[in-house]
Amino acid sequence: MTKKFVLVGVAIALILGLAGCDILGGGTGVKGKLIIEPGQTGDVRNARVELYEEENLSGTPVAYVQSESGGTDETEAEFKITDVLAGYYYLLAWKDIDGDSNISHLDLVGVYNGTYKPGEGGQQLTIEDGKMTDAGDITMMIYKEAQVESASGTIADAGYSVYYTYTFNEDVTLETFTVTIPGYDPYTDPNETGSWNGGQSYTTDKYIIGGGTVPIPGGPHTLNFVGEFEGADFDITVVSL
Repeated sequence: MTKKFVLVGVAIALILGLAGCDILGGGTGVKGKLIIEPGQTGDVRNARVELYEEENLSGTPVAYVQSESGGTDETEAEFKITDVLAGYYYLLAWKDIDGDSNISHLDLVGVYNGTYKPGEGGQQLTIEDGKMTDAGDITMMIYKEAQVESASGTIADAGYSVYYTYTFNEDVTLETFTVTIPGYDPYTDPNETGSWNGGQSYTTDKYIIGGGTVPIPGGPHTLNFVGEFEGADFDITVVSL
């Protein structure tokens, strides 16, 4: 009876020791919880959580999982990535709201100990061998980017002039506006710069060729917008005609 008791006691101690080392049910990896930014709304369940080796989040993720999809509270969801080699990583959490397979306007995005911006992966995360690193709460935010919601070109004056109308989705600072008409060099209009309001329609002056003696060719006319939105640069080219 004594031997049996001792053996059982040793087994229990061994199990407790292994559990304390995060080997049973653990392994090498990272766990944490996605939460929505206070004051914002969004469902962070079933979001994609990825690990990258590069700070700019380039290349293919070395591992990824989906956050939990159950529960009634859509503002938080746990995740766990296992079987990862020990090392240094950058964590990206992302929910593709519009289904375009890219991080884009109004998607939910978060990084470890930081705020997501294109090419910035937050703080480096250290994963130690034989341990489940706890990344804590990953704050998910509604990602916004500048977009041209609409753009059109109108040929006027019996075909000898053209003007363009466009609308941004958000308030932006427009630094350069360049028009390219087929067969001609790009023209950067010095008047189309400044602070533009989202949702408001803007119309350029009329453009002519050769002092108004050359007919405006048909499309495609392209418009290039370069500027800044919430501290991030944008460079957008659209076909307008």
